[in-house]
Amino acid sequence: MNKVFTDYRRRRGNYNLKATERSLYSLCRSRVRDGLVPISKILPEVHEQIQIAVNMRGITGLTTGLHDLDHAIMGLNNSDLILIASRPGMGKTSLALNIALNATKASQKTVAFFSLEMSCEQLTVRLLSSESCIDSKKLHTGRRLKPEEWCSLAEATKSLSATNILINDDESVAVSDMNAQCRRIPNLGLVIIDYIQLVQSASSSGRHGSKNKSRVVSEISRKMKSMAKELNVPIICLSQLPHTIDSRQHKKPMLSDFRNYGSIEKYFDIIIGLYRDFYYNTECENPDIAECIILKNRRGETGTVELKWQPEYTTFSSLEKIL
Repeated sequence: MNKVFTDYRRRRGNYNLKATERSLYSLCRSRVRDGLVPISKILPEVHEQIQIAVNMRGITGLTTGLHDLDHAIMGLNNSDLILIASRPGMGKTSLALNIALNATKASQKTVAFFSLEMSCEQLTVRLLSSESCIDSKKLHTGRRLKPEEWCSLAEATKSLSATNILINDDESVAVSDMNAQCRRIPNLGLVIIDYIQLVQSASSSGRHGSKNKSRVVSEISRKMKSMAKELNVPIICLSQLPHTIDSRQHKKPMLSDFRNYGSIEKYFDIIIGLYRDFYYNTECENPDIAECIILKNRRGETGTVELKWQPEYTTFSSLEKIL
C-alpha cells in the first residue's frame, strides 16, 4: 500500500510540475492566446510578416535551404504543422536532416530533432556525410578514407559542432514530453519529429486495432498542432505511407493515402509526399530526381517541386545548385 501511495504521489507530483511549467510558459509569452484578440493588435504582426515577405522575396519563415521548395510553401512559418510522408527508403529522414541543418545555419536558431527510429549517432553520421561530401558508407566502415577526406571530415565536424541542433533519440518520448523539453530551449526555431507512427505506438496502450490506430494517430496530430501553436515555431513531422501504395499502378503519394490514419490531414497546414521514381523503376530516365509533391498548402498552391537526390551523401539539393 505504501508503495502504491508513493507511486501515486510521484505521478501526481510530475503532473503538477508539468502543469505549473506550462502555466509559467504561457504567462511568459508576450501575446495572450486565450480569448478574443482585437484586430488592432494583430495587424502590426501581419504588417511585419508582409515586410519580411517583401525582403525575402516571398519567404516569410525559416528557409529549408531548398529554394524552389521555399518559394512553394513560403518557408517554414511559426505555428505551422508540416507533414513529410513517403514509403520507407525514399529519403524523408535525410530531407528532414537537410532542412534542420540549413535552417539552423541560416537563422542561428535552435532545431530540436526527435528521432524515434534512428539513434543520434546514425543521424550524426548522415549529417557528417552531407556536410563533408564523403560517401556515408566510408564513414560507417571507416575504410579507404583518403588524407584529404580526413581534412574534410575535420572541417565538417567543426562546422556541425557550431550549429544549434539538439537530438533526442528516446523511442518512448510522448508529445507532452517533447513539448516540455522544447519549452526549456532558448531561441527555438524549429522542431522535427521522426516519425508519427512511432509516436503513436509509444503513446498507445497496446491495443493495435485499425480503428484504435486511426484514432490515436489523429489525436497525436491534434496534440502536435497545439504544440506548434503554443511554442509558436514550425513543426515538421515525418510519416510512413501505407504499403498498399506499392501494389497500385500509380505509386506517387496522394492525399487519400492518409485516410488509413483517420482525420490526420486536417491538422496539418502543409502536406508533402516525397517520391523517387528510381525506387520502383531502376531504368527510369532521371534516377537522381526526387519529387516533393505538395498535396496540401494553406499558404499557397499545390504542385510538385523537383530536387536532386545524392544517395552517396544521403542528401537533397536544389537542382540549380547542382547544375
